[in-house]
Amino acid sequence: LICIESDAPVSKALQLMKEHGLLSLFVTKNEQFTGIVSIYDIMTFVAFGAFRVDGTVTYTALDTPAGDIAGTHEETRQVWCYEAAEPISATMEALSKGVHRVLVKLHDKGPDGRALYKVVTQTDIIAHLSRHAGEHKASGCDPDVTKDLEELQLYKEGSTVLTVPSTCTALEAFRRLEVRDHTCMPIVDEKGAVITQISASDLRGLEEYDLPKLTTNVLEYLRFRRGGRLTHPVTCAKHTTLEDAMLKIAAAKVHQVWIVDSAEKPIG
Repeated sequence: LICIESDAPVSKALQLMKEHGLLSLFVTKNEQFTGIVSIYDIMTFVAFGAFRVDGTVTYTALDTPAGDIAGTHEETRQVWCYEAAEPISATMEALSKGVHRVLVKLHDKGPDGRALYKVVTQTDIIAHLSRHAGEHKASGCDPDVTKDLEELQLYKEGSTVLTVPSTCTALEAFRRLEVRDHTCMPIVDEKGAVITQISASDLRGLEEYDLPKLTTNVLEYLRFRRGGRLTHPVTCAKHTTLEDAMLKIAAAKVHQVWIVDSAEKPIG
């Protein structure tokens, strides 16, 4: 587990997340778990707390203790923990409610005799199910992964997908994510076609001197964060089978796949 002391600054949390490719850290105080701080928590804090009303930057915002913003969202207000011997199905209650990761207490102890833990994510579960799709099909159990997303009602005609226009600033985009309670949204062009996506994870590794970049165009900001290029998000069609959609998620190690139409407009 990668942990952070509750009094460590937000800037350190952002660096740890970048270094280890993480979206959350477990917060400790006196070597005890006190909560979780996620990149989504930090995104909300930065988007609304690092800028004054007149739009100027509060450069000291990233000095705020990470423990102070842990639990900003419901997902990080509780640490879900399971014993290693419990079945995978035991984690489904939490993971189906929007919780992205849970703790699993391992059988073994550390050298100091303390309990060892491992993080299991939604993506880990989907990857496991994808690897065992053949066994699932042979069992005849629901859902039938050979059916497409529309057949399984994972897509419904007329669904509305919240998007970010490519003309807005990065700060406006992050604020939209928070106001709409989303961790990620597709960015679309003037015709509504997907260009790329923005998520809270695009703040990982942010330094205080980078804060003014948030007031620039969202695509310019993302190019800055992604080494000068824009990455196309993982997409599929409404007639993609559940098995193929799961495979896409597992292969790309993402939390969602956008359903698009023939014009590349997000529809689910």
